[in-house]
Amino acid sequence: MAHRLLEGIRIVDLTMVFAGPVSTKIMAELGAEVIKIESVQRADVFTRANVYPENQPGDDAWNRGSHFHALNAGKKGISLNLADERGRDIFKRLVGISDAVVENYSPRVMDNLGLDYEQLKKVKPDIVMVSLSGLGHYGPLRDFYMYVPGMEGMGGLTYTTGQPDTPPLLTGHAYGDWVAGVNAAAALMTALFYRQTTGKGQYVDLSGREAVACHLGDLIME
Repeated sequence: MAHRLLEGIRIVDLTMVFAGPVSTKIMAELGAEVIKIESVQRADVFTRANVYPENQPGDDAWNRGSHFHALNAGKKGISLNLADERGRDIFKRLVGISDAVVENYSPRVMDNLGLDYEQLKKVKPDIVMVSLSGLGHYGPLRDFYMYVPGMEGMGGLTYTTGQPDTPPLLTGHAYGDWVAGVNAAAALMTALFYRQTTGKGQYVDLSGREAVACHLGDLIME
């Protein structure tokens, strides 16, 4: 079997829903060992946002989400309660033997848990961390959180949709999430290359809105 680009890289995956899991799915497909951290208390919405035959979810409805499986295939998984000190201790031990952490919570979450980049650097000085949120971790809008409709609207993508005599329209199937996820994967690989060449970790703060705007260069220039 051919060697894959990211074999030997271990990534702790704290993402959920769409954009974040897209990024770590790409990493898994390139050979990285991706360990998805799940919460029993607050499960990924894609574990339950499903349609079932005859509207009958069955006994294992939590494990039948097609979107969830499509975005998380090829990953390992563990359930941790990060609100509990024991869960945070296990998480830090896992970070200590990993290369990168990816999360897409709102900015306050990792800070409140005491698991922000500055704290994780104390566990592993060369750790790479990518934070993917709707509007970034800095600036006056940092505490607003959003899903793809807001990202596409504020990023300018909806300006390109619809007809001249109609209001802007959302794109099909969360296009902005795909864009943000691919950008996050590229940023993570760049940061890992930087670490490989310098021995230093990196923190990447990625805004979904900015990722969407980056795909509209021609329109912005007009």
